[in-house]
Amino acid sequence: MIGPEASQSLGKSPQDWGVIKRVSLNTAWLTAARLGSQFLLLLFTILVARRMGETGLGGYAYMGAVIFIGNVFSTFGTDMLLMREVAARRDFSLLSPAAILQLAMSAFFVGLVLFFFPLLPGQGPQFIAAVKLYSLALFPLAIYTICSAVLRGMEFMQPYMWLNLLLAGLQASLAWWLIRPDSSFLDLSWILLTVQLVVALLAVGYCRLRIPGFSLIRRFSYSSVSNLFLASAPLAIVAIVKILYQKITLILLSHLQGISDTGWFSAAMRTVEASQFVHIALLGALFPIMSFAFLSGSQVSRENRKALAASWWFLLAVGISAAVLLFFFSTPLISLVFGEEFTPSILALRILAWLMIPFSINIFLSALLISARQERLVLTIFLASLVILVMLDLLLIPAFGLVGACIAALVSESIQAVIFIYTRSILQRTR
Repeated sequence: MIGPEASQSLGKSPQDWGVIKRVSLNTAWLTAARLGSQFLLLLFTILVARRMGETGLGGYAYMGAVIFIGNVFSTFGTDMLLMREVAARRDFSLLSPAAILQLAMSAFFVGLVLFFFPLLPGQGPQFIAAVKLYSLALFPLAIYTICSAVLRGMEFMQPYMWLNLLLAGLQASLAWWLIRPDSSFLDLSWILLTVQLVVALLAVGYCRLRIPGFSLIRRFSYSSVSNLFLASAPLAIVAIVKILYQKITLILLSHLQGISDTGWFSAAMRTVEASQFVHIALLGALFPIMSFAFLSGSQVSRENRKALAASWWFLLAVGISAAVLLFFFSTPLISLVFGEEFTPSILALRILAWLMIPFSINIFLSALLISARQERLVLTIFLASLVILVMLDLLLIPAFGLVGACIAALVSESIQAVIFIYTRSILQRTR
């Protein structure tokens, strides 16, 4: 049970301290990775915003949303599956099938972009060419995703941190030297693609040197690829729906209101996302431990229950604190970071800041259910949330523009939190 009931027993056994030490150390590395990479990505975003304006930032946000969705689609849930298998059994037999599957899915998505994206209204020829070029980053992203899943499954959080910092640092450095006020979206795509290629090669090299048994090139059967496809399909659908839920407002805002509103929304949302590093780091440290417990068929131990209970209350407290700080410091944050032309983002941030509270609930309970192999239940909740969000977007964006998009995001996230809490309470009562 998650909550105060799980932490009533006094004292800690040596096993308690062992789990807490592992979680704390892994969380520290993941926090450093998240904090550092978010800072560098925020620096990259600031450079794009300052030098290319709200139109440049809006275009970058749109491209990033398309490729992010493509990466989740091409990953097809294999990252979570690999992390489970590596964490529980140190099994690397799925690496080659995962690489083949991810590269094939990447090729399919790139084909969709090349054929269908030019047909969308409101896109100039230069922007279309930039999105087509950036879509090729899905191939190195597929390889990098496999390497990062293995590192997390092995609990090699320190090298995982350095790879993340390297990726974000290279991106920010190249932007600092190469992005100018007259830079095009195509220039931006070349920078992003180059960084992904370099970091993917370095990730493969590190894993081959430091992890015995790691190899992406080995004999495999087509049946192993098809079996992996079927096994990862539930997780893939969950991930795809979740990313669609996260990015659909930005995409709809671009088509319904224009690229400037998209840039203002992106600036506010990026600021909120930068505040989520603690949540992602802590759950990243907990997930391999929980995966091991559930995959091995054992019950969640007392020390793991204590770690979960403490994490639940800690993340909720962090979410509330972050929401309050973002709300009251929205003006200096937007003005100092993005500049005066992003003044509309201030009101957007004041609304989106309160996302941190339901987000804290949703990310914790969804990770808990997935670690317990409840993907179908999580998928149902995400699908319901996506439908609600799209309906709210289509209703509120034409009527209220940027503010309507922010209200839609906050309301749908809050409804999702209520559904997760209600679902969790039902599961606890039926046990």
